[in-house]
Amino acid sequence: MNPQEAEIGKNSNDYMPIQALPFGLPDEARNYVIGVLSGGCTLSLHLMEEARRGGVIVALAPADSSLAGLLDFVHGGLLPIRGPQRGAVRTPSLFPLLAEILHLSLIETSLCIVEDAQLSPGDFVSRKDRWPAAFFGEHVYYLLTFESATSEVLRVIKRANLIWHFLAALVEGAPDDLRHNASEMLSPPDFKGLAGQTRFFAVPAYDGEGFLLWLRDPSDPLAKQGWIETEDHWSMSS
Repeated sequence: MNPQEAEIGKNSNDYMPIQALPFGLPDEARNYVIGVLSGGCTLSLHLMEEARRGGVIVALAPADSSLAGLLDFVHGGLLPIRGPQRGAVRTPSLFPLLAEILHLSLIETSLCIVEDAQLSPGDFVSRKDRWPAAFFGEHVYYLLTFESATSEVLRVIKRANLIWHFLAALVEGAPDDLRHNASEMLSPPDFKGLAGQTRFFAVPAYDGEGFLLWLRDPSDPLAKQGWIETEDHWSMSS
């Protein structure tokens, strides 16, 4: 297995490469993704069925990661310890990279949905830092459009990140009323439709040191492209 590599860097003066493993992750990766989704809310459960039916899974992790570490989706410590250094080596946060991937993937007819498995609608209303959202029962889903800034996407996904669950999905051909109206109430059929139109979604992996992306189409550019940091943002690099 030869990971494709592209150099990137964030929150550091050093460049930190990110590697994708297109088509290279074994069935255990799919089982891990399904396990994460099983602990989520309604959208997670519908996407779990999509992941069972097919798609390809790509790892976002530092390019210096050991192969054994990349195949251990539960634990961190991806970077090998070199020299006299002791203890675990923590990687810089990859949330800025994920935020840029989501932001650059948004078009006028698409929607980024971020599931908050901890917040209830009542808690949401009482918060000052509210974003457009939709609700189903006690579940809250943040809604981001192509008009959302990268910084806003980053704040939302950080807000929804939990130790035990995180989900951000890019839905293509999202309904107009959901893209333009905040405080929309979702129904069970809505989730089936949204899951069926999801281009890709991200779940956490490696104890917070990386992500696994599920992509519906194996030929999706995200499965084959690298990412490189320019002056102030991330961009695709072949």
